[in-house]
Amino acid sequence: MLFKYASVLIKYRYHRVGGGDERHEDEWPIEVVHVLPRARGLLIGSGGNLTQGKSGNQLGALRFAEGHLLQMMDANMGCYAGEAFKVPVVLQGFYPKATGGGSDHRLALRARIIGFREHIFTRSHGLVGTIMADSEWTFGTLVQRLLGFLNVRMHYGHPDFMDCFWASNRGSVSKASPHINLSEDIFAGLNVNARDERSLHTDILEWEKGREVQFCAGSGFFWKISSGSVGLMRTRDLRGLCGRASIMQSIALYFATVAWYVHNILVDYGTELYVFLFIFLTFASKSLNDLGALGSALAVEWFITPALSATLPAVIGYGVEYGPMWLFTNYLPTVPASMIYFIFINKSMASSVRSTIWANTAEYVNTGRPHANKSYSMKDAFVQFRVSHYVPAVTLLYLVIVYSLSNIGGALPMVMIVATAVCWIVAPVLFRPPTAGVRPQFVELGEFLLRAPHFSGHLIPGKAASLYEQALEQELKKAHRNPGAQLAGALALSLLYAFMSVATIWEQMPAPVFAWAITFCVKAVWRLSGMKQAGLVNLVFLLLLPVFLCFSGLIVENFVFSSLLLSMIIFTHIAHTIKVFWWVVARLVLPKGSPLGYDRAVHLLYDFGLSYQLQVYAALVVLAMQSLCELLLWLLDMPYLRLRTWALLNRRVSEGCVHKMYGSAPALVGRGGDAAEASPVTMPTPQGKPQPSAPSAQEGAVDALPLTTRLWRIVADKSPAKTAPGDPAAVAAPVVNDEPSVRSKVAKPELEAL
Repeated sequence: MLFKYASVLIKYRYHRVGGGDERHEDEWPIEVVHVLPRARGLLIGSGGNLTQGKSGNQLGALRFAEGHLLQMMDANMGCYAGEAFKVPVVLQGFYPKATGGGSDHRLALRARIIGFREHIFTRSHGLVGTIMADSEWTFGTLVQRLLGFLNVRMHYGHPDFMDCFWASNRGSVSKASPHINLSEDIFAGLNVNARDERSLHTDILEWEKGREVQFCAGSGFFWKISSGSVGLMRTRDLRGLCGRASIMQSIALYFATVAWYVHNILVDYGTELYVFLFIFLTFASKSLNDLGALGSALAVEWFITPALSATLPAVIGYGVEYGPMWLFTNYLPTVPASMIYFIFINKSMASSVRSTIWANTAEYVNTGRPHANKSYSMKDAFVQFRVSHYVPAVTLLYLVIVYSLSNIGGALPMVMIVATAVCWIVAPVLFRPPTAGVRPQFVELGEFLLRAPHFSGHLIPGKAASLYEQALEQELKKAHRNPGAQLAGALALSLLYAFMSVATIWEQMPAPVFAWAITFCVKAVWRLSGMKQAGLVNLVFLLLLPVFLCFSGLIVENFVFSSLLLSMIIFTHIAHTIKVFWWVVARLVLPKGSPLGYDRAVHLLYDFGLSYQLQVYAALVVLAMQSLCELLLWLLDMPYLRLRTWALLNRRVSEGCVHKMYGSAPALVGRGGDAAEASPVTMPTPQGKPQPSAPSAQEGAVDALPLTTRLWRIVADKSPAKTAPGDPAAVAAPVVNDEPSVRSKVAKPELEAL
């Protein structure tokens, strides 16, 4: 019988390749074990209503699962041989204790999922790896133990054991809708709890697990799971589960599902509202003395926050399990860096939740999981964190500065707010592995920020060549997200500004209006002339607004600098309100298919409004602060000091890598964590095989091959007659038999590096 689609289970026969039996030397090393015909092909991907990739693969693998109990493991999980001997004991936990001599106790299971502890083996991979490992250990061990005690433990992607027959008949081990079930694993736990089954936790077994060890990858991971939590909040699974739960069960379920993410967004909103509250009090000419006379707690700032209590579970858990000495020498020294790291990460989670709520869809983030010593450029960090961290941080700093200047001698210092905003800006620099070329990276970032915009109107999503294009892409996304609701919120805030501001602030309003009008006229004349906007011209346009504001005292009668800064807050918001109003008008008036489409109208408002200029000013502040931070770190990382390298990349990871990072010498094979990135030709070869002085063209072609093809050639080294499908070596010129082939030259160094 012929069929078009099938799910196939294959097995790799490594021992048959190059064996002593000549009959099997030419066999393909892959053996087909099972074939299950399918009526339709696999639907994996994000386009349309396709399935989430990992869940689709798990469901496909579940069809071939044999036996009563099942374990799903990701690529970052593993185990030790000693722990494997405990598995039969743990699996007995599925069954109730035998009361007689028969096997009736096996007819009804007392649990459908059994989870256990995890050993995060990437803890030794640098400072970020240590912080991520401690966080994962706290959640995977301490929190899971508590959730199991409360009978609300879910399945969070850990290597749990499951009842195979039960899972295969009740919707697999996860759910696969790409924009709803982004956090696909937790739905197995929801399925268990919704059917009044149990998910247990045991401490007698410990599996291996790896976590992200690079800063950008760690932030991307938390962004992904936070976005998935919004999809979880909107599911019928959670609604049905909470609908029939008691108050205490609902509290426990809240703690087991979305509590962490909801708390982060509340703290994020609370931080903004706290600062805006004092700005509004300044608009109304109310000081700290007025608040103190009312007996308000706002008149005093808290320096010790309740967030410090979040470290207590890890302190107690590590102290009890590993002892006070290990606690003081291994965990507590990393707490200050961990606080800075999670100040940044908590903002990532809050921004992810907020953006997912507005976009109404949860998007997958590919973290890549690079090595701890693999650095990233400042431009890449800027593109990744501009919207979520940098712009909110600069906004908070501006508001604090305005508040302090308007209340000299009677203002709260707002130390925690300033420290938080500074962490949002400099954390990507603090946790970035050192590289040799720092100055070129900041030059590249500066060119990205100030590059002249082009007006072709064609944007490639996610491929912005300048800040202008990236900010325009963000503007278009916002313009398509319910502009009516945005207009209502903007009008409400405008009315609040209007009723609370004193006359002194409104007297300064002609200055920003005049400065913007001059900038608008110059831009309009230049655009109508048809001349190209070069980089120098774009810089002039950006300088017009601050230059005219500096001379605003000439046109304002009662000029007060602090009041001018306050009037700028009101003016920028009014400009934003007008812009959103024209979005709504354009959506209502412009017909579909009009040459002047909605996106074109948004583009014009973006060009002649204040959005782009404000983005550039904020980006330049970020560039200046990060440059200063990088300079201080460079001084700490001078030769014979290397404090930055020692702190970020501990002795195990940094050994053998420092010279390569700074370009003074290549890394040694097998010593540094970056050795796998070195070219095989530059690595030391085994004795008896002299290293070629200059790589040939054929060797360069081998180095450029995909990793899978190169691994195949390494494995098949003893069988010269075989080539992998798609291997360029299959069509290359034949190699003379009496000379060592390129494959044999690079095989051993590659194995050493891998």
